Amino acid sequence: MKQSNVYNSHIRWLLHRLLILLTSFTFEFCSITESQNKMDSINNESNLLTQILLFQPNLNCNYSPENLSVVNSVSSVSLTCDANLDQNTVIPKIVSDSYDLSYPVPNRLILLPKNPIGEGEFTFLFDFLKDSNGRNLLNANYSFRIDRTPPTASTEFDGKLIGTSDLAKGFIEINFSEKMLGSGKISNYQFEGEASQNLVISDIRETSNNQVRLFFLGEPIRTGGELILKISSLTDLGGNPLTQNRITLNLIGVKIVATLAKARRQLSSVLVNDRIYIIGGRAAASSATAFATLEVFNTKTLQVEKEITWGVGIAPAVSEHKATALTDGRILIAGGRNTSGTSLNTSFLFDPGNEAEGIPASFSVGPNLTGARRDFTLHSIGNRHYLIGGTGAVSNTIEVFSETTSTFQNVFTMQRSRATSGTGSGSICSSSESSFSVFGASSISTDVLETFNISNSTATASTGSVSTESNVVCRLGGSQLRYVGSGSFARIWNDSLTVQSTQFRVDARTAYSHFPFSSTQDILLGGSVGANAIDSILLNDWQLGLSKEIGKLNYLRSAANFIKMPGENRGFLIGGQYGGASYNIIEEVKW
Repeated sequence: MKQSNVYNSHIRWLLHRLLILLTSFTFEFCSITESQNKMDSINNESNLLTQILLFQPNLNCNYSPENLSVVNSVSSVSLTCDANLDQNTVIPKIVSDSYDLSYPVPNRLILLPKNPIGEGEFTFLFDFLKDSNGRNLLNANYSFRIDRTPPTASTEFDGKLIGTSDLAKGFIEINFSEKMLGSGKISNYQFEGEASQNLVISDIRETSNNQVRLFFLGEPIRTGGELILKISSLTDLGGNPLTQNRITLNLIGVKIVATLAKARRQLSSVLVNDRIYIIGGRAAASSATAFATLEVFNTKTLQVEKEITWGVGIAPAVSEHKATALTDGRILIAGGRNTSGTSLNTSFLFDPGNEAEGIPASFSVGPNLTGARRDFTLHSIGNRHYLIGGTGAVSNTIEVFSETTSTFQNVFTMQRSRATSGTGSGSICSSSESSFSVFGASSISTDVLETFNISNSTATASTGSVSTESNVVCRLGGSQLRYVGSGSFARIWNDSLTVQSTQFRVDARTAYSHFPFSSTQDILLGGSVGANAIDSILLNDWQLGLSKEIGKLNYLRSAANFIKMPGENRGFLIGGQYGGASYNIIEEVKW
């Protein structure tokens, strides 16, 4: 009954307005002397007739910017309506205080902001607005959003090193910080970079408002390098383009780039300028096969330039030694083992010379160590070079070579021997100009972290039981030591609580090479499981709490030397062994 009354009332209103309109038309057409205002009235009543015939009892207006739109900037807000507006409409104070109001034409309202409009959501309620016939606005709620913040894009691999196994699923997920226009068009994506040579983009699917899956065919190149995803012609709803249109993924890979004159294991290698000097080592398991030569590898041309022999009067053939670059460009070679298997307390120096200036390379005899040692850790801080542990009578001592005095001096006796013959020695877990910490490679069933104070030659040791490890990869964060070694687990040692905790399972391997990729990722190259050499490249991710294989070397190999190029996404794996055989290859590791 109520609905019928409303309907009848609406019909009566329509008939009433139609009667007024017909009367107006009759009057206007009979009078030819009416003013322009009367013509405006005719136009307005004609609009009303159209509205009546189309059953439109409400005022309709279009907004600019459009209702619910996202825009980069706004200079004004306007409404353009289907009839002339009642300019005597009372504007709410909040609007009149913030905006200047104008009616450039009878059916249009413009609000000009008195102050610059910043980012955010803006909402207006125009329920006060009427046309000259008294109709209310049909859609009085109006809002828009101003967005000047450029969008960003990321993938699940950002900031992490990946391998071919990570791309085996055949797609990459791209996450945008907000909804993008054009994100579903395959033509807006392109692979670039040396690792992308075998990849072809095949499809793209939008999995949510802010995420797409980019599918591809083919396998990434096995030699590694940068896999670059170029994104073009994408903007957010406000028209802001991406802050970056190239996403770089670091794909690890390896390739053989050079062959040494001799197959070498238990060697030492040092980078000076653009050349790696590969020193000593031996051909087989027997120390009798040690070499008295070094080879020069050019990292720019990827060529082994020459092999140089040092004389018997300089030093014996040597393996299991260590070498380091001095601040004057010479190389110090210390300790090791001769062809008779005897540990050495001798050192010698190599000066690479300068061919461009006609200065030939040369060798000279160096000072004696404080004790014979081999397979030790060498750690350099400025012009002081610390020899730590190793195999021999001085396996629990630290001595230092000073470039200023050109002598070795015994500076400290450690609580533990840091030696594990053939697989590594103690590892430096943290270092500064004033101290360094030594961990791993103990000869007894429990171990400690010892922090050596350089200024007063003293050390403090952790307490409690810590797993013994060799070839330790470790990091310090606050009071926590995170480490992976020869055991089957990655662990954390909390020095303040003197407690050890297991984090995640890893391959139990020794004699591997390694390097840090980021603050949360470590890379292990090759190594041995028991007596067997392996070829896997292992990633240990402390943030995700996992260890996984992300690539393979070209050969099964352990006890190789790895030199990382400073400031570059590459390094070189040199020599090494497989069972009774030694390798004469240099692999470039690139990411």
